[in-house]
Amino acid sequence: MVEKLRMLMADDDIISRVVMQKALAPHGSCDTASNGCEAVEAFRLSLKGGKPYDVILLDIMMPEMDGNDALVAIRELEGSAGGSFNNRVKIVMVTSKDEFKSVLNSFNHGCDSYLMKPVTKERVDQLLADLFSTAKNPPKGVSRPNGL
Repeated sequence: MVEKLRMLMADDDIISRVVMQKALAPHGSCDTASNGCEAVEAFRLSLKGGKPYDVILLDIMMPEMDGNDALVAIRELEGSAGGSFNNRVKIVMVTSKDEFKSVLNSFNHGCDSYLMKPVTKERVDQLLADLFSTAKNPPKGVSRPNGL
């Protein structure tokens, strides 16, 4: 049996979480968080439990801790856990605006891609195909979106 992706999605808007979760569902399991603090804690627990996420999607603008701060914290946790660049979680920043400065900042802090809202199933399928078809070391046994 082919293993599916293990994903985490953080967005403070419940409707956005539901839409994203439906788009991600065919690709595997998806946990949700309503802010960056919850996302960082979920990631920490996934590392501690030995079942890290394959993909994390972070809304840029969230209360308590925004997506960029969560991105930095997650990359720091990976570094302190001894993770290598090739095996790190794929992080996608999600934004509702064309925020060039925020998106550029995200890439400078180690995000792998970004996704503009509104999110559609087709855009999520293409995003995941792009992330894992070009990965040097994709998760072992992960099914490729669209049969890639």
